[in-house]
Amino acid sequence: MKRILILMGVLLFLGGPIFGQQIRVSGTVTSAEDGATLPGVTVAVQGTTLGTITDAEGNYELDVARDATLVFTFIGLERKEVAVDGRAVINVEMERDLALLDEVVVVGYGTRLKYELTGSISSLRSEDIAGHTMPSFETALQGRTAGVHISAGSGKLGQAVRTRVRGSSSISASNQPLYVIDGIPVQSDNLGTTGNEPTNPLADLNPGDIESVEVLKDASAAAIYGSRASNGVIIITTKRGRPGATRINVTSQYGFSEPSNKIGFLNREEYLDLFQRAYANSAGGPNEPFVIWSDWTDALDWGLSFWRDPDNPEDVTRGPDTNWEDQAFRQGGSRQFDINASGGTEDTQFYVALSYTDQEAILVGNSFDRVSGRMNLDQKVSDILSFGMNMNL
Repeated sequence: MKRILILMGVLLFLGGPIFGQQIRVSGTVTSAEDGATLPGVTVAVQGTTLGTITDAEGNYELDVARDATLVFTFIGLERKEVAVDGRAVINVEMERDLALLDEVVVVGYGTRLKYELTGSISSLRSEDIAGHTMPSFETALQGRTAGVHISAGSGKLGQAVRTRVRGSSSISASNQPLYVIDGIPVQSDNLGTTGNEPTNPLADLNPGDIESVEVLKDASAAAIYGSRASNGVIIITTKRGRPGATRINVTSQYGFSEPSNKIGFLNREEYLDLFQRAYANSAGGPNEPFVIWSDWTDALDWGLSFWRDPDNPEDVTRGPDTNWEDQAFRQGGSRQFDINASGGTEDTQFYVALSYTDQEAILVGNSFDRVSGRMNLDQKVSDILSFGMNMNL
């Protein structure tokens, strides 16, 4: 009996400090944005499996160690860690996690969280397009969106780009996808009447004004847009203003290009020597005279004096030693200037942009110029009424 009493005394002596370290912590979790209480917030003890959730009034109670750390988590809000430090009451304010906005994907029927999305959609953000000098935004899709093939008929600047979403679906009809800009289907077919390459109406849209591009490739697109979506749908969302101070962005880009590989043509002497050897080979031997040019009169009849006489009075731009590659090629260049302003209040937001693009290809006569302006305006009248305007010039 004596031994039992001694053992119990030892346990009480050792357990007293242990139980003395436990305290009951309580508090309320609210939103830092409007002060509203937050029900359903997970409150856990870091490094353990202990935890609870806040009730309908945002209150919680939990028995923890005096030196524990509480972790508060909730979907759409930033994770917060708070050290107990012996306190019995801990109230916490949680802020919105703005990084989660990047996971929102625009679809044909509104917006969806990316992890909830089951359809076949490829998404491209404005960061993926920024910094690229291009007449049209479609070239930015190449290699960045699965199942989308982009090709051009030639090197003509501003030409129509052939876009195929999961291949071709028709033999005789158009295979171009449906383009929707800020909810409005737009014309993407050739509007020009001259030239051997069709023009591209989408080149009127400044890539710097694009906020995001989504490519719909599943059956849900056809359910929304009908037969026009049989070749896929490309949804383009332009930039809009956000509440806060006015932000002004100015960007400029410069670039140049040169032919990477020239064929190289013969000059006058090389051309004549080549014909001399060709005639000698065809006549049966290298010593055979070049009789077709042996007579000066015959040469005049054939117009060959133009090649034999280096001081020909003809126009020097068409002289025998003209390098025609130099006449066709040049050093190309590109310039682009963008300026935009955005901002507003909780009720009124605006986005205004002006852009100038000047591109010259390495071929003489191949150039692309664009001056564009955009204004997006959103006005909230009440909780149930709002209106806006999208204008692109």
